[in-house]
Amino acid sequence: MNDFANHTDARIRKAFETARAAHAGQVDKGGVNYINHPLTVANSVGNDVSAIIVALLHDVAQIKSNELAAKIKAADLKHNSDLSRLANPTAKDLVRVEKYRLALEILEGTT
Repeated sequence: MNDFANHTDARIRKAFETARAAHAGQVDKGGVNYINHPLTVANSVGNDVSAIIVALLHDVAQIKSNELAAKIKAADLKHNSDLSRLANPTAKDLVRVEKYRLALEILEGTT
């Protein structure tokens, strides 16, 4: 996993610090520190500085209306749909994953 806190690009460091502060004290449904989610998404989008920044901040700002944001949101939805992160997925989790699947189809233009 990339060390965004010490990245050579100051913009990425700032985005990481902003995301870390915004998600301080939050945990995901599996009880894991929430900051791990945007870090995982950021690590899945390659080395493009803009993509990394948008990925780090995708749950901080309401980023929806451009091609890069759609790419990041797709990575986000894929990560959120990964039920292997939960010890005991519930029916509610399955409903949420279906919602994410439909959103991903819309983003990817398969619907």
